[in-house]
Amino acid sequence: MIRLGIVLLIVQTVTTIHAFEPSPSDLGNVPTWTAEQVRLWAADHASGANALDAESRAIACSIDRKKEDQCQQAALMQRVLADLAIHDRNRAAAEGLTVYYRIVSLQQQLETLYEAEDTLDALIQLAEKAAELEIAEGNANDLQQQRLKIRSQKIDAEYGIQKLQIRLARLTCQPLSVAKQAVLIDPIETEVSTLDEEAAVADGLQRRADLRAIHTLCRCINNDTAPAARTMLGAIQPGLGLAATVATKSSLLSGLCDQGQDACARRDQCRQLAAQQQGTIEDEIRMAWLELQASLQRDRLSQERVELANQAAQQANRAVEIEQRPAGTDLQASLEALRVQGERQARQLEQTLADVKLLEARGAAFPL
Repeated sequence: MIRLGIVLLIVQTVTTIHAFEPSPSDLGNVPTWTAEQVRLWAADHASGANALDAESRAIACSIDRKKEDQCQQAALMQRVLADLAIHDRNRAAAEGLTVYYRIVSLQQQLETLYEAEDTLDALIQLAEKAAELEIAEGNANDLQQQRLKIRSQKIDAEYGIQKLQIRLARLTCQPLSVAKQAVLIDPIETEVSTLDEEAAVADGLQRRADLRAIHTLCRCINNDTAPAARTMLGAIQPGLGLAATVATKSSLLSGLCDQGQDACARRDQCRQLAAQQQGTIEDEIRMAWLELQASLQRDRLSQERVELANQAAQQANRAVEIEQRPAGTDLQASLEALRVQGERQARQLEQTLADVKLLEARGAAFPL
C-alpha cells in the first residue's frame, strides 16, 4: 500500500531532481560559459518540466490524505509526472547544447570569412596594380563578386549569432545582455559517441524517461488508481483517457465509478502505448545513430580535402617565391584553402549536432 509518506517523498524528489544553478566564470569582466553550464541551465529552466513539477506539488495539496485510494492515485500521478519532467529536461538540455555549438561554429566561420576577405582584398589590389600578374581581363571583377559574396556570408553569420543568442538567453534564463557578452569557451566537440547501433538502442530504452513513465503507469493500474491512470494516459498521449474529461476533480480522486472494467481497459491501452512508444524510440535512436555515422564519414572526407588544399597552397607559395608562378597565385591557392576550411567547419558542426541528437534520442542529454 502506498501511504502518505511515500507521496510526500515523491513530491520532494520531483522538486529536487536537479537543484543546481551554475554561475558563469569570469574572464576579467566578461562571463565565460561552457557547454556543460549551458546544458544544465537549459535543463534546470525547462518550462515544461517546471510546470509538471508544479502540477505534482499541487496534486499533493489537493487530496484527502486520510483516504488511501487518493494517496495511491496521487503517488502514481507524481511518479509519472516526474518522469515526464525528466524527459522534457532532456529535450531542453539537448536544445541548449545545439544552440551553444551553433554559435561556436558561426563564430569560427566568421573568423574564416574575415581571413578570406583579407586575402581577397590583397588579390584585388594586385589585380588592379600589376599587369604582369597574367590575370585575364575580367578576373578583377570576378574577385569583386567573390568579395561581395563573402560580405553577404559575414552578414548572415553575424546576425545568425545574434538570433541564436536570443534563444540561448531564453533557454538559460540569463539576461540577453549577458548572453550577448558571454564567451563560449568550449570548441566544437570532436569526440562523439562510440556506441554501436544495438548498444545505443539498448541504452536508450533503459534511459528514456517518457518510456519509463508509461511502464510505471502500466505496473500501477488497479481499481484504486484507474481514475489517475486515465488522466496520465491523456497527458502522455492526447486522446486517451477521455472519460476523465467528463469527471469532476472530486470524482476523479474518489473513484465514483465501476473501476473493474475501466482498469482492465486502461491496462490494455497502456500496454499498447508502451509497445508503440518503444518502437518509436528505437527508430529515433537508429536514425540518429545512422546520421552520426554519415556525418563522421563526411567529416573525414572534408579533412582530406583540407589537407589537399593546404598542400596546394604551400606549393603555390613556394612556386611564387622562386618566381616559377606569377604573384597572386599563392593568394588564390590560400583563398581556396580557406573556402575548403569553411566547408570543414560546417561538416564538424553537423557531426557535433548529430551526436547531440543521438544523446537526446537515448535520453542521455540530461543524466541524473
